[in-house]
Amino acid sequence: MTEPRNLEHARQLLREAGSDFASAKKFEEPLGFANPRDAMRYLNPSGRREGYETDRMAYRPVGIKNYPVAKNNPIEEELKQNRPTPIPPLEIRSPEERNNFYTNRSGKHEYFSRSGFDLLSGDTHYEGNWTTCKEFAKGAVFHPDDVIDIGWVPFYIWSNRQFTTAIVHTFSYLTKKVVKQYKETYGPYLSMKVDWEEPKLLMKELTDMLLIAGDRKGLFYGIQIIDLPDNVKNLDNFQIPVIVLRLKIVDPYLALMYCNEKYATIMAASGNEPGSAEEKMAEANQALKFKGIGKPADRDIKAEAIRAKYRQGRRLHNSTLYVS
Repeated sequence: MTEPRNLEHARQLLREAGSDFASAKKFEEPLGFANPRDAMRYLNPSGRREGYETDRMAYRPVGIKNYPVAKNNPIEEELKQNRPTPIPPLEIRSPEERNNFYTNRSGKHEYFSRSGFDLLSGDTHYEGNWTTCKEFAKGAVFHPDDVIDIGWVPFYIWSNRQFTTAIVHTFSYLTKKVVKQYKETYGPYLSMKVDWEEPKLLMKELTDMLLIAGDRKGLFYGIQIIDLPDNVKNLDNFQIPVIVLRLKIVDPYLALMYCNEKYATIMAASGNEPGSAEEKMAEANQALKFKGIGKPADRDIKAEAIRAKYRQGRRLHNSTLYVS
């Protein structure tokens, strides 16, 4: 089929098809298209829009009112064949159709967590047989000297969300000066009281988190290191949530569990992770025996490079606030 190059060419094609163009008016520049597909279809190589535009789902040359369409017009016939069948609005459908729409549809809310934009796994509604924080703490062994200055790579994650990317965790000690600055900055806004005299660690992953010991077996209270709004002192009821988590050493691995979330992971020192997904699953289940929905995790090296570049920029900014 020959595509019309412009209005004059369209007229010629329609004359050959037997149309009467007595009512045709002067060609005008088209104003737009009903959708991107139609726009691309009638764009010439120079990028100038010419030829046809849509008007209420009826295709006609631009600038021509009362457009006469010839019988068996090949241009119009092809457009009719390719035109999508419109879906009637919900409000004018029959009661049975509306009922089927609501009962059979899969709403978007089913794919996201209630409190954020995290994608949920296919086992979203699984609520039973999760290891509790109390069960996780049984026989727990932890000493910070065994975990600091090591890149810990999650190789298996238990979660009811779609967490399958391994984020490297590192731990380090803090100076008294930095702890004092954190206390002054975040202390007044915490959602619960913490003992600032207890031992502390700084955990780095996607964000930095100050960990304040709750016992000597790996219980910690985490404070997310965030940028506070400039007017924070004027905000009513502003709080920073304190995150309860546990760490424990399962030699040669390190396990972490967030007590108020369905999330736990087992990590290996960088370079010592199990290889295949089957090996990761076997190692995780044998070492931790955690009850819940679990999946193997893998590193995203490209994403890590982007985060490293971002951290470098943030480090320059934070150097004036917290100097360790």
